[in-house]
Amino acid sequence: MRYGLVLIIVGFVFLSSCENSNSMDIEQNTIEWEKTNDNLYLRYYTNELSKAYSYQKYFDDTKYPVMDYFEAALIKKSGSPNAGSGFLFCIKDTDNYYRLLIADNHYYKVEKILNGGYYNILNYRTTSALKTDNISEDVVKVIKSGEDQFDIYFNNTFVTYFNDTSFEGGAYGFVAGIAKNEFEDFPNGYHESFYKYLYPKNIP
Repeated sequence: MRYGLVLIIVGFVFLSSCENSNSMDIEQNTIEWEKTNDNLYLRYYTNELSKAYSYQKYFDDTKYPVMDYFEAALIKKSGSPNAGSGFLFCIKDTDNYYRLLIADNHYYKVEKILNGGYYNILNYRTTSALKTDNISEDVVKVIKSGEDQFDIYFNNTFVTYFNDTSFEGGAYGFVAGIAKNEFEDFPNGYHESFYKYLYPKNIP
C-alpha cells in the first residue's frame, strides 16, 4: 500500500493529567521528529506528563525505494531504561509491519504488528554487540536473506535471525518508546533519542 505524504506520529495514548508539585516550575514541551542542526539525525524529545507508549514516524515508499534491507543508527540519550526505541520495516500500512526495539542494558526484541495486533517474534533478550550506553550510536542492520528469513546485525556483528512470511518490501520508519510517567520521572526527567538511516541514504 502506498500513501502520499509522510504519516507522522501514530499510536498516541493520552493518560489522564497528573498533578506534580514540581511541575509548575518546569517547562514541559515536546519536539516531535526535529532535524538536528547538522541534518544527520532526527531527534525526538519529550518530558510531557500526558504522553506514554510509542511515537512512530513512517517514510513514504513512493519517495524512497521499497526494501527488505536497511541499516540505521540510534542514540538514546535519556529516558526509561525499559522502554524500547528503534526501527520499523516492511510497512504495508499503519496496522501491518515489523519493528525492532532496543532498550538499555543490551536488550532488544522484534515484534510483528498484524492487522493492528502485536505479536512477539523475538522476545526481549541481550547481546554484547549492543552498546546502549546513552552516548554511542548503535547501528542496526536487517537483511532479508531468504524467502522467509531476516538476518539481524548490531554494530556490524551478526546476532540472530527470524523467520516470518507476513511482510516483504514496503516502507520503513522510526519508533520512540516512552514509558508511563512513574518510570520516566516526567517532567523532571525527559526522553531524548536520535535516529538516522545509513541505507537507504538521505533519510531524514
